[in-house]
Amino acid sequence: MYYIKKTMEISASHSLTLSYPSKCSSLHGHNWTITVFCKSKELNKDGMVVDFSEVKRRVHGYLDHGNLNELLEKD
Repeated sequence: MYYIKKTMEISASHSLTLSYPSKCSSLHGHNWTITVFCKSKELNKDGMVVDFSEVKRRVHGYLDHGNLNELLEKD
């Protein structure tokens, strides 16, 4: 098994739904440090699990300057 990890910073907004009054209920932003882990049983034709630029495009490009409440599913 092959593994990679890519750490990157994003700026994104969110709001919290709480059982009490809070400023965090309003949309507000943070700077976040996130780490993405990828694994594969085999390397691709270029000898990689995945190109780091592809991870950045898919994750950073999707989340950066977005509203996390809208972009991420809730369980």
